[in-house]
Amino acid sequence: MSKPSTSSFSAVITALRFPLIIMVVAIHLISDKLTLPQWGAPNWLYIYVSEFLSHSLPRIAVPMFFFISGYYAFYKKDWSQRSIWTVELKKRVKTLLIPYLLWNSIYLVILLAKTQVGLRLGFGASDPFYITSFTQLLSYYWGDVIVYPLWYIRDLMVLCALGPILYQLLSWTRGYILLPLLVLFLIGWECGVAGFGTVSFFCFMLGGSSAQSKLTHWRPSSGSSILQESLLSGRSLPCLYSVDGQATSSYTTSISSQAQHQLSS
Repeated sequence: MSKPSTSSFSAVITALRFPLIIMVVAIHLISDKLTLPQWGAPNWLYIYVSEFLSHSLPRIAVPMFFFISGYYAFYKKDWSQRSIWTVELKKRVKTLLIPYLLWNSIYLVILLAKTQVGLRLGFGASDPFYITSFTQLLSYYWGDVIVYPLWYIRDLMVLCALGPILYQLLSWTRGYILLPLLVLFLIGWECGVAGFGTVSFFCFMLGGSSAQSKLTHWRPSSGSSILQESLLSGRSLPCLYSVDGQATSSYTTSISSQAQHQLSS
């Protein structure tokens, strides 16, 4: 990649960073349960706007962050070389693993302390928190992350740990490995194993393939190039899925159907 194009891409990422962060915040502003407004109800417009701004439009933020992470993880880095990926993994320990463990631990201590202080002062605890087994403790660091938004860091750590394998898969298949992942992404299929989300793997590898194609000059007919052109042209945008596998287009489709029904009646 030439220096001007690299600078342009970095400028785009810098410009997108703040809006994407705002979108992530918007996702958590209301309940994660999708509520469809009833056409003609007094508050239908409020529900429509709030649901669209929380459950539909902002859902592109997390996939975009995975894409950006994958791009920068593989850009100008040959993960097939041991000297490269060992250095990269050591960086991730400092930037991902240690903060992840630290913030989850701090929150666990706060919850436990809150319960104990309430009991000792005789106030009781409206929402008591206890850890009764080592398995339960471990689950708060992985399966049921106690600081829920940090699930993104958990998935990113898995992707970085598997970086050498993902890099080789993209290289050996010339990007065509992304095509079956795209199918799983579009149908919202999840394996159900914490840290191995379809959205995170697909978007991270798509970003990584974009970086590889700039580095190795793959032919335009490669699987990654076809997929990138399709996504960039907007043909796949109506099929984008949210992080939990729910179609982001289903909301607006349902509303449109209600509107058409009312207009025709």
